[in-house]
Amino acid sequence: MRGFIGWDAFGAEQGWRAEPLPEGAPGLMLTGPVAAAPAPFSAAVPSWVASTPPASWIELQLRAGAGERWTAFYRVAQWDDLPAGSRRTSFGPQRDADGFVATDTLILSAPAERAQARVLLYGAPPPTLHRLALALSGPGAPAAAGALPALELAVPPRAQLDYPDGPNICSPTSVSMALAYWQARTGDPQLAPFAERRAVAKIATPRVYDPAYDGHGNWSFNTAFAGSLGLDAAVARFGSLAELVPWLQAGVPVIVSVAWRAGELANAPIPASRGHLLVLAGFDTGGRAIVADPRGDTEAEVRRLYDAAELERAWQANSDGTVYLIYPRGWQVPAL
Repeated sequence: MRGFIGWDAFGAEQGWRAEPLPEGAPGLMLTGPVAAAPAPFSAAVPSWVASTPPASWIELQLRAGAGERWTAFYRVAQWDDLPAGSRRTSFGPQRDADGFVATDTLILSAPAERAQARVLLYGAPPPTLHRLALALSGPGAPAAAGALPALELAVPPRAQLDYPDGPNICSPTSVSMALAYWQARTGDPQLAPFAERRAVAKIATPRVYDPAYDGHGNWSFNTAFAGSLGLDAAVARFGSLAELVPWLQAGVPVIVSVAWRAGELANAPIPASRGHLLVLAGFDTGGRAIVADPRGDTEAEVRRLYDAAELERAWQANSDGTVYLIYPRGWQVPAL
């Protein structure tokens, strides 16, 4: 099962309740409506787009329910978009009988039927929440296969080894490739720095760092960073590469989270990986996946061809089909 729940308005008419923050802190607490999942789920990854004025931040909390019972609210993330002096962090596992938090993902002990989000907006003025989404996954039949038509998006290559801490920054390097793609396609002046290769290390990498995780691969932080630049961005989960074809046809390169063991992904730049992000740019006439893999040793080696079935297995097995979707606000995209 793969599912998605999203909100882009947060007023009473959408079922959201606003209250003062606990202990008289400046800001607001937004409690969302109870959202029915499209099918029972056992994991949820939140993502958001928010604007955080100086000295403000958000905290995202989630709970899940089945039957008459609810879990506690788990603290998933604290976030702002400051380049320095940020409060960005995930929290510890908070493990109990109902589940735990694995950095950016609420993992449940038993499938749930519904979810509820709570967003604390700290500061005066408080942050503005533009979008909130939950990417869901759980037991169920895999998605059916489909055609992989030939097409390729012109994703500017970036090689992560060109930058400090290179082996560990596949995620911000992939995001930077997507931002460079949209800058070239739209001319958006807010994205102009990403036409420069140095933006990977100077801008993207520090802005997605999670000190609790001690790394740059927090899925939610990567999409939140892209959203802070005026784009729409979300973490989502899909069941097959065929489900990504409409996004590619809409002009949206898709960042996918993969892992593989030796011999499982031919033509990969490294023998194996326990977790890696790369950009799916399209498919060739033979049905092979065209990717911009930041782990190529040089920019000339970033564009690679992978067997589509091998890539799909590496993606589904590692992350339940997790992707980053990043595109301009108002861009025509498929429904989630």
